[in-house]
Amino acid sequence: PAGRPLAVHEARLGPLLGADGLPLRGKRNSDAEGLAAWKGGWLVSFERWHRLRFYSPPDGLRGRPTRLVMPSWLERFPANSGVEAVGALADGRLLLLAEQGEDLPRTQGALGDGHAWQAVGYPLSHGFHPTALAPLPEGGCLVLERAYSPARGARARLGHLSAEAIKPGAELRPRILATLAPPLTTDNFEGLAVLPAGPGRLRVYLISDDNFSPTQRTLLLAFELAW
Repeated sequence: PAGRPLAVHEARLGPLLGADGLPLRGKRNSDAEGLAAWKGGWLVSFERWHRLRFYSPPDGLRGRPTRLVMPSWLERFPANSGVEAVGALADGRLLLLAEQGEDLPRTQGALGDGHAWQAVGYPLSHGFHPTALAPLPEGGCLVLERAYSPARGARARLGHLSAEAIKPGAELRPRILATLAPPLTTDNFEGLAVLPAGPGRLRVYLISDDNFSPTQRTLLLAFELAW
């Protein structure tokens, strides 16, 4: 009742399917990164073989996806530096942010509808790269970024982009709200969700990816944010 995560119930794990209805196999085909609720289904972005797929209702993530057009610049991006942050904004537009681009210290993003895209820029700093975003009711979004170095360990930070700032051609510079770094609890945070928590409050959930590694953990953290 207080919003503190206690347990996970009725979780289901299964393979994503390709357009042929068969499970995706191999790292190049199955490296799903970004996830966003959209039009009653789910938009998924993939790295290595860069692409966008829509898993439509009623089957959703258990069904066959349809292909969406991806921004032209994404084709030349490094295999492991594609679109990790995806979200459907309150006005219906999709926002994509690549983890890392060719034009450091900056990466690229796009605004669009799955068929046509307009470019945006996203400056990078202090080793952080965008890994997830979550839309807000007022039209903006929160952006999750992560950083890692052997000396400093895993870090994460959360930023806010206002609705007015998200426009074609803009350099998206989020206002940093919080930073997680050792000795605070942190890991490879790649997932973000936001829910209302009462008048003037939001509940922010972060989830980490353990990469099937014994040195990493899957963590679910919840924070309450005055808004």
